[in-house]
Amino acid sequence: MPKPYHVIGRPTPLIDSPEKVVGRARYVADLKLPGMLHAKVLRSPIAHARIRSIDAERARRLPGVKAVLTGADIPQVRWGFETLDQTALAMGKVRFIGEDVAAVAAVDEGAALDALEEIRVDYDPLPEVFSPEESLRPGAPALHDEHPDNCARTFAVAYGNTESGLDRAAAVHEETYRTSLQHPGYTEPIGSLAEVDPGGKVTVWTSTQGVFFSRMRVALALGLPESRVRIIQPHVGGAFGGKWCDEPNAMLSALLSVETGRPVRLINSRLDEFQGGGRPRVPMRIRLKVAVDRQGRILAKVSDILADAGANVGWSSRIMEATAIRADSCYRNRVLSVRARLAYTNNPPTGAFRGFGIPQMVFAMDSCLDHLAESLGLDPAEIRLVNAVSSNEVSVHGWKIGSCALRTCIERATEAAGWAGRRRDRGREGGGGAGKRRRGLGLACAIHVSGSRRGPWDGATALIRLNPDGRAAILTGEGDIGQGTKTMLAQVCAETLGLKVSDVDVSAADTDLTPPAGGASASRLTMISGNTVRKAAGMLRERLDRAAGGLLEADPADLEAAGGVFSVKGASGRSAPMERVAAAAQEAQGGAPLVAFASYDAETEMPHPETGYGNIGMAYTFSAAVAEVEVDMETGGIDVRRVTTADDIGIAVNPLVTHAQSQGGLVQGLGFALYENLVMDNGRIVNGNFADYTLPKAEGTPAIRTITVESDEKLGPFGAKAAAETSIDPAAAAVANAVYDATGVRITSLPITPEKLRTEFRREEPAAAKPPDRRKIPPSGEPVPADPCRNGNEEKGE
Repeated sequence: MPKPYHVIGRPTPLIDSPEKVVGRARYVADLKLPGMLHAKVLRSPIAHARIRSIDAERARRLPGVKAVLTGADIPQVRWGFETLDQTALAMGKVRFIGEDVAAVAAVDEGAALDALEEIRVDYDPLPEVFSPEESLRPGAPALHDEHPDNCARTFAVAYGNTESGLDRAAAVHEETYRTSLQHPGYTEPIGSLAEVDPGGKVTVWTSTQGVFFSRMRVALALGLPESRVRIIQPHVGGAFGGKWCDEPNAMLSALLSVETGRPVRLINSRLDEFQGGGRPRVPMRIRLKVAVDRQGRILAKVSDILADAGANVGWSSRIMEATAIRADSCYRNRVLSVRARLAYTNNPPTGAFRGFGIPQMVFAMDSCLDHLAESLGLDPAEIRLVNAVSSNEVSVHGWKIGSCALRTCIERATEAAGWAGRRRDRGREGGGGAGKRRRGLGLACAIHVSGSRRGPWDGATALIRLNPDGRAAILTGEGDIGQGTKTMLAQVCAETLGLKVSDVDVSAADTDLTPPAGGASASRLTMISGNTVRKAAGMLRERLDRAAGGLLEADPADLEAAGGVFSVKGASGRSAPMERVAAAAQEAQGGAPLVAFASYDAETEMPHPETGYGNIGMAYTFSAAVAEVEVDMETGGIDVRRVTTADDIGIAVNPLVTHAQSQGGLVQGLGFALYENLVMDNGRIVNGNFADYTLPKAEGTPAIRTITVESDEKLGPFGAKAAAETSIDPAAAAVANAVYDATGVRITSLPITPEKLRTEFRREEPAAAKPPDRRKIPPSGEPVPADPCRNGNEEKGE
């Protein structure tokens, strides 16, 4: 059991809540500068075409229009995360409906919109491809000259003899699963405000998850050294992976500012967001075959994944790899074979979304496990307990599992949901019982990273200044996108120094004023930035202890500090306030400011470039979710009655935020399971607004019970891991399993809609089950068919 802390583990309101509640928080759309221009973007109405010409002269002559840029007017630079296949404006060709073709800056939005109407683009339409399957067929029209076969990446890895595992199996299940285009759905649209100074340095205020990453991309687009670009993060209204400068909003505002010499603000409309802004979750087709013995132990897993990158790769290559291998570390299995392919299509680009590829595979894998459990007469919870990974194991992909309470998560979640009694009492006849409305329970589990190695250095830096009045200020380049990073860092600092949280200020992220950091991704902030702040605060604490020891005539080892007061343990009345101690410490070093700087890098390994093998995370979080649904057998309507989740996140730094993160992730997972899908009509988004794109709403959110299972991670600050993404990963699979439990119908594509259920209800009784055809997906050791890709522990609260 961890020792009790004064600040860590206490429910703490977010430190920026007051300014948000009273409306003083300033987002990009709230920012204004003297002489500011307003920008708008002309987007392609065609999914695939050559640009013969662009005539913007009439637009440039309109009153109030100060600049019109096309691909010919900007630096001829290609950018991307790993695959350099994007430009800030289309150059010679458009590849999806919504691609940025021209950008306008004018004195007001009306003039900018008028200018868009006057731009004439002569397109030469080209053949289009809208599914990965047709994209990879021989002879399909190529989207990028560098990839004439439309295959952006192939990833393949195999361990052990899958054919032997299949031969020894007591049960084998093979199925094809499909996942959907889920939009990030954040409240604040992407926006940027750029200003160039007389010396040519460009400052951009933008809604980003990582200021240093964004600086790199904006500097590249402008053809400037990074030192000539400054990125400042204002308040951000949610991101969920969708605000990494994968789209060119920040670049275009900066290019227009350079062109006009005036500040330029570009705010996406909601239609902009759906067409070319936030990248939706990568949709995939997953062919999966799993073999188990009579006890349910996994003997072999064979998978074939086909992912849709859309018109540009962005993060989708890494996401596909995550789908291919990350979920394998949740359950024990040493024998597997996977092939994954990423295809270009004329759909809008896809990218990072909360869960980063893991929800796709969990949907497939945990649906498959339920089928296998039923085949063997096992309880679905039992088959997961048999296979659950434990502490101090090394997974098949090289993940070194430290703290792990997955088994406890399964036990806590099922116990709280009344799993054993409900499954025993509800009966098997007619699925979840007889009658028009039937209930079912479903279980699924997941693993997630607490930080993920992305390069040779993947750490964070922080500077802490302690003022003589006893207040501390943290300078960090890690931004807060609404998830509570500032509060977490303030808690870590306050606990280490012995302050109250209200006595700690945390800076905004600013590439000129704050030290380098990696940004909000891969659930890394608590583990990596939390350790950085604790390290810097620990340096200051040593100086404070010496000063307090002198003031109180005590050995520093006998001191404790809390709430801004130093005291001698067990000696009532012998104490000194923080301001007195801080002043003495500053005087002891000749009046120099009390400042400490620390850098921290994760204890991880770069994954092998071909196999992905390596300990990519400092630590790993785990989740088990139980969903209870009620299905109308006439309409196919699905009502999620209750969801129970147990999450191993290490020590909860802030239980108030931890439960909010868990609940938020679950609700997004329910959207993934039941509602959310961008409907495409030949590359055009049919439901590109919040009126038509269905998101989970408050009135439809079920009862949610969240359980924190504490495992006290030794590498984390005060035993903490992460809480941002774990709960979203198993949600869709748990709902799918519950729907099957209720109806006897297995839906293998997301979202699970009433229409799909009604279609299955109308089908005739299925024919007798046939033996699985093992030739569909070649096991390890067999030749792979011709590949179109020729290139290569304790419950804390509820």
